[in-house]
Amino acid sequence: MASRPRKPMSAINRAKQFLPFQAVKGLDEALEQKERELYRVEKAQLSEEQIAEITECIRTLKKKQSVAVTYYSDGQYQTLTGEYGGYQEAAANIVVAEVWIPVAELYTIKRL
Repeated sequence: MASRPRKPMSAINRAKQFLPFQAVKGLDEALEQKERELYRVEKAQLSEEQIAEITECIRTLKKKQSVAVTYYSDGQYQTLTGEYGGYQEAAANIVVAEVWIPVAELYTIKRL
């Protein structure tokens, strides 16, 4: 007796066969969390002179000027280079390369 032909497998079910296998659920997230903790850096306290320098730079910047900023985010210092998009006084944020950065988190800002 011959077997009946099977219906073709749908593309979604076929793709499921190739999904990565995760033997321990949550392991990737736990490893990422541990890595973030290991590389966490304490936020530096800026001197009055550094704060005045940052404030003066923001005050004199014009939109679309190229800048490089270093700021504190998620336990690490990030450096971003891009076009200055302005200052939002109500939230005390600046915009660089379409990224909103709280002024309180700035470490340096330089015109390029």
